Amino acid sequence: MKRTPKAIVVLAGFLLMPLLSRASNLTISAVELVYNRDTTKDLSVKMTVKWDNAWRNEKNHDAAWIVVKLLRGESGYRHALVDGM
Repeated sequence: MKRTPKAIVVLAGFLLMPLLSRASNLTISAVELVYNRDTTKDLSVKMTVKWDNAWRNEKNHDAAWIVVKLLRGESGYRHALVDGM
């Protein structure tokens, strides 16, 4: 099977990307659960997400995946909706 030089360069780029990235020290702090009993009975999770070496320009920015799951008794874990990022 013959590989083209372009494919090798792309593969090398993907393998070296973690070594070249500079974002580090992801912290999630000030976690707060808010239950709205009076209105919608929604449960909200508020948090502060920070990391070192974050970047942003006119077209792009870095990001972090945030996943919230809720344990609903015998039915197991369910994904929560995440909004307002």
